[in-house]
Amino acid sequence: MESHAYWFLNQSDNLLDLKGESPVQALRNAQIGLDPSKITHNCRSRESSRASDNHRPVTIALLSQWDGSWLREETRLLNELGYRVYYDHVCHSGWFGPLRYIFFFVTAFPHVLLSDVVFCWFVYPAGLVAVLLAKICRRPVIVNAVGYDVSWMPNIGYGMAQGPHRQLIKCVLRSATTVLAISRFIADLAKSLGARDPLVIYEAIDTTKFQPRSEVEKPKHVRSILTVSTLSPMNIRRKDLGTLLKAVQLARLALPNLRLTIVGYRGTEAAYLTLRHMIRDLRIDENVIFRTDISDEELIDEYCKCELFVSSSLHEGFPTVVTEALACGAPVLAAAAQVMPEVIRNRYNGVIVLGGDPIELATALQELLMNQSLRFEIARRARSSVTNFTREERRARVGRVVEGLVH
Repeated sequence: MESHAYWFLNQSDNLLDLKGESPVQALRNAQIGLDPSKITHNCRSRESSRASDNHRPVTIALLSQWDGSWLREETRLLNELGYRVYYDHVCHSGWFGPLRYIFFFVTAFPHVLLSDVVFCWFVYPAGLVAVLLAKICRRPVIVNAVGYDVSWMPNIGYGMAQGPHRQLIKCVLRSATTVLAISRFIADLAKSLGARDPLVIYEAIDTTKFQPRSEVEKPKHVRSILTVSTLSPMNIRRKDLGTLLKAVQLARLALPNLRLTIVGYRGTEAAYLTLRHMIRDLRIDENVIFRTDISDEELIDEYCKCELFVSSSLHEGFPTVVTEALACGAPVLAAAAQVMPEVIRNRYNGVIVLGGDPIELATALQELLMNQSLRFEIARRARSSVTNFTREERRARVGRVVEGLVH
């Protein structure tokens, strides 16, 4: 399969005959139209960040496997740099299976043809379409490795880097002009799959939005801890919520007023019911509450109200919710997922414990909730520890990558 993919990538220069025309002129002559609704969220042209005002703005085809807040944030960053962005993602239609990718290829083609640079989040499968289109249209392509796309954890059935997918992922990484990774951990995974010198640019958080709120009062008469997770079967395993619930059961023996708030998008009813059954079986109904589908403003309030933020994840490409909690001044207790030391310095701005061990997690919970001075000292350092993960840092570094490709 890998040889077929390489053949297509190597031969695709001959698939589009421009007959001496520029790609844009060929597109116009072929009368391929752009659906205005596809232009990124009513994106308006801004002044070009390029040196000469006589140049048109750099145009980027931003492609992705899924839609999500991280893509909308990336779009805003690119717009702020003065770039025009055409946005498309695989799952914007209700189509399934191979038809979904054929539809994505067809709808993304005019965007790529009108662009100066192709920028794709997720190495695979969306990245495969991106590198093929970039090769056909002779465009440089940036592929952003995120986590699921370059990982394989058979113990929890997480990731795509196995079987025939693994060979195609290698093909994409070797064919991309530039490979970005959202953490050093993900860069190492990408390198092991054939990426040449992947560049680490951390996923961004908006520290002007996620910040402490002195007016938010912490709950009285309860010891409040918080975790954030989309409620899906995969996330129950990846975030290891079962271990967290068992830790709550153990810790409440010393802290009977312990209360865990689980915040997140209610992905599937089956996952929600699974968690409810686990809570009932552990007899901690009074110690766990859910807040689902809340706004960013409400989420920030939850970060600011909790005495302790807890991440029990076994795997994270980049721990976004951990950095959001830190930005809001919350002390963090985290399982030792591979990426976590890039964000948490143990007993400096958080505490790291062995993952998958409810006893160790419960012991750390009790220590932090009973030791106010340690908790306050960690919280005091929390916000200052996220300076590498700001949107300003990502915007500047992504801008340098794009400018390097178009000049």
